[in-house]
Amino acid sequence: MANNTNQDKILTYLKNGNTISPAIAAHEFDCFCLAAVIGKLRKKGIEIFSQKIEGTQTKEYSLTSFKDSSDE
Repeated sequence: MANNTNQDKILTYLKNGNTISPAIAAHEFDCFCLAAVIGKLRKKGIEIFSQKIEGTQTKEYSLTSFKDSSDE
């Protein structure tokens, strides 16, 4: 389950200019429901952009807009 610690760690990771995917979240932060964490951060008013990773059904997330992406 996503907790505030995961939210804080993931937000800091994003603020450092990184993009995050579920695989990175699981490996680096032991977070197995990245979409829930992203949803909670968005509810707090943080603008987070997303795009599908090509060839998958997986999304990656960033605090900056992805070029040529229409999926937010």
